[in-house]
Amino acid sequence: MLSTMKAYWKCCPFNKEIRGEVIASLKKGTLELYEENHKQIAGLRGDPDLRIKGLVKLTTSIIVDLQTGFNYYNTVFER
Repeated sequence: MLSTMKAYWKCCPFNKEIRGEVIASLKKGTLELYEENHKQIAGLRGDPDLRIKGLVKLTTSIIVDLQTGFNYYNTVFER
């Protein structure tokens, strides 16, 4: 949708690969978010119970982020 807008072509007349840029940005942002969340539980190496709780917290965080993204962006991608 963005690449078909007149305003986009006036601002970025030579950038025809916006889809690739969006995909790269999504991948980078996703990796950074995961690494930040993983850092929070990485220090819990000693106690197995704490490690399991940390893993559950990380998994829950990822699921919530995916569901939120789906609820918010799904209609945009379907259009």
